[in-house]
Amino acid sequence: MIRVRLPAGARMMPHKHPEDRIYTVLSGVFYIGLGEEFDESRLTAYGVGSVIVLPGDQPHFHCAKSGEYVTQVTAIGPLGLTYVHPADDPRSQPQPTDITVESTEGVHDSKTASRASQKAEWMKTSVALPR
Repeated sequence: MIRVRLPAGARMMPHKHPEDRIYTVLSGVFYIGLGEEFDESRLTAYGVGSVIVLPGDQPHFHCAKSGEYVTQVTAIGPLGLTYVHPADDPRSQPQPTDITVESTEGVHDSKTASRASQKAEWMKTSVALPR
Protein backbone atom coordinates (compact mmCIF):
# COMPACT_ATOMS: atom_id res chain seq x y z
CA MET A 1 0.00 0.00 0.00
CA ILE A 2 1.26 3.45 -0.94
CA ARG A 3 -0.13 6.96 -0.92
CA VAL A 4 0.21 9.25 -3.91
CA ARG A 5 -0.02 13.04 -3.73
CA LEU A 6 -0.13 15.17 -6.83
CA PRO A 7 0.05 18.96 -6.39
CA ALA A 8 -2.45 21.23 -8.13
CA GLY A 9 -1.97 21.32 -11.89
CA ALA A 10 0.43 18.37 -12.03
CA ARG A 11 0.05 15.68 -14.65
CA MET A 12 1.24 12.10 -14.74
CA MET A 13 1.72 11.28 -18.37
CA PRO A 14 0.54 7.92 -19.79
CA HIS A 15 2.04 4.99 -17.94
CA LYS A 16 1.16 1.50 -16.76
CA HIS A 17 1.82 -0.87 -13.90
CA PRO A 18 2.28 -4.65 -14.23
CA GLU A 19 0.08 -5.28 -11.17
CA ASP A 20 -3.64 -4.68 -10.61
CA ARG A 21 -4.22 -1.58 -8.46
CA ILE A 22 -7.04 -0.30 -6.30
CA TYR A 23 -7.10 3.49 -5.84
CA THR A 24 -9.02 5.07 -2.95
CA VAL A 25 -9.39 8.85 -3.08
CA LEU A 26 -8.45 10.30 0.33
CA SER A 27 -8.58 14.02 -0.51
CA GLY A 28 -9.22 16.27 -3.46
CA VAL A 29 -10.51 15.12 -6.83
CA PHE A 30 -8.65 12.34 -8.65
CA TYR A 31 -8.79 12.67 -12.43
CA ILE A 32 -7.80 9.56 -14.38
CA GLY A 33 -8.07 8.68 -18.06
CA LEU A 34 -7.33 5.51 -20.00
CA GLY A 35 -5.12 5.34 -23.07
CA GLU A 36 -1.58 5.74 -24.38
CA GLU A 37 -1.88 9.49 -25.10
CA PHE A 38 -2.76 12.20 -22.58
CA ASP A 39 -6.21 13.44 -23.59
CA GLU A 40 -7.91 15.78 -21.15
CA SER A 41 -11.31 14.98 -22.68
CA ARG A 42 -10.90 11.37 -21.49
CA LEU A 43 -10.37 12.29 -17.82
CA THR A 44 -12.97 11.10 -15.32
CA ALA A 45 -13.26 12.85 -11.95
CA TYR A 46 -13.50 10.84 -8.72
CA GLY A 47 -14.17 12.51 -5.36
CA VAL A 48 -13.22 11.61 -1.81
CA GLY A 49 -14.20 8.06 -0.90
CA SER A 50 -14.25 6.82 -4.50
CA VAL A 51 -12.63 3.46 -5.22
CA ILE A 52 -11.19 2.76 -8.68
CA VAL A 53 -9.96 -0.68 -9.76
CA LEU A 54 -7.33 -0.59 -12.50
CA PRO A 55 -6.18 -3.83 -14.15
CA GLY A 56 -2.45 -4.41 -14.61
CA ASP A 57 -0.87 -3.27 -17.89
CA GLN A 58 -3.69 -0.77 -18.56
CA PRO A 59 -2.16 2.47 -19.93
CA HIS A 60 -3.57 5.46 -18.05
CA PHE A 61 -2.81 9.03 -17.01
CA HIS A 62 -3.66 11.25 -14.03
CA CYS A 63 -4.17 14.96 -13.53
CA ALA A 64 -4.63 17.19 -10.47
CA LYS A 65 -6.91 19.41 -12.55
CA SER A 66 -8.89 21.04 -9.75
CA GLY A 67 -6.26 21.02 -6.99
CA GLU A 68 -4.03 18.69 -5.04
CA TYR A 69 -5.25 15.14 -4.49
CA VAL A 70 -4.15 12.19 -2.38
CA THR A 71 -4.95 8.58 -3.26
CA GLN A 72 -4.16 5.40 -1.43
CA VAL A 73 -3.05 2.63 -3.76
CA THR A 74 -3.44 -1.00 -2.78
CA ALA A 75 -1.66 -3.69 -4.81
CA ILE A 76 0.28 -6.89 -4.47
CA GLY A 77 3.94 -6.23 -5.30
CA PRO A 78 6.47 -5.93 -6.51
CA LEU A 79 5.15 -2.61 -7.79
CA GLY A 80 6.18 -1.32 -11.19
CA LEU A 81 5.80 1.86 -13.24
CA THR A 82 6.61 2.16 -16.95
CA TYR A 83 5.88 5.29 -18.96
CA VAL A 84 4.35 4.71 -22.41
CA HIS A 85 6.76 7.31 -23.81
CA PRO A 86 10.15 7.05 -22.04
CA ALA A 87 10.79 10.78 -22.55
CA ASP A 88 7.83 11.48 -20.20
CA ASP A 89 9.52 9.66 -17.29
CA PRO A 90 10.55 12.36 -14.78
CA ARG A 91 13.02 9.92 -13.21
CA SER A 92 15.16 10.25 -16.35
CA GLN A 93 15.12 14.06 -16.38
CA PRO A 94 18.23 15.97 -15.28
CA GLN A 95 18.00 17.27 -11.73
CA PRO A 96 19.82 20.14 -10.00
CA THR A 97 23.04 19.02 -8.33
CA ASP A 98 24.09 22.22 -6.56
CA ILE A 99 21.72 21.83 -3.61
CA THR A 100 23.16 21.00 -0.21
CA VAL A 101 21.12 19.41 2.54
CA GLU A 102 22.08 18.34 6.01
CA SER A 103 22.28 14.59 6.46
CA THR A 104 20.78 12.90 9.49
CA GLU A 105 24.24 12.81 11.09
CA GLY A 106 24.51 16.60 10.83
CA VAL A 107 27.20 16.51 8.13
CA HIS A 108 26.78 18.34 4.83
CA ASP A 109 26.98 15.75 2.08
CA SER A 110 26.59 16.89 -1.55
CA LYS A 111 26.12 13.31 -2.82
CA THR A 112 23.24 12.81 -0.39
CA ALA A 113 21.95 16.25 -1.38
CA SER A 114 21.90 15.32 -5.04
CA ARG A 115 19.98 12.10 -4.34
CA ALA A 116 17.60 13.96 -2.01
CA SER A 117 16.90 16.68 -4.58
CA GLN A 118 16.32 14.07 -7.29
CA LYS A 119 13.88 12.21 -5.06
CA ALA A 120 12.11 15.44 -4.07
CA GLU A 121 11.69 16.52 -7.70
CA TRP A 122 10.58 13.06 -8.77
CA MET A 123 8.03 12.85 -5.97
CA LYS A 124 6.48 16.15 -7.06
CA THR A 125 5.45 14.60 -10.37
CA SER A 126 5.40 10.84 -9.87
CA VAL A 127 4.07 8.00 -7.89
CA ALA A 128 6.31 7.26 -4.92
CA LEU A 129 7.15 3.58 -5.17
CA PRO A 130 8.54 1.71 -2.14
CA ARG A 131 12.13 0.55 -2.45
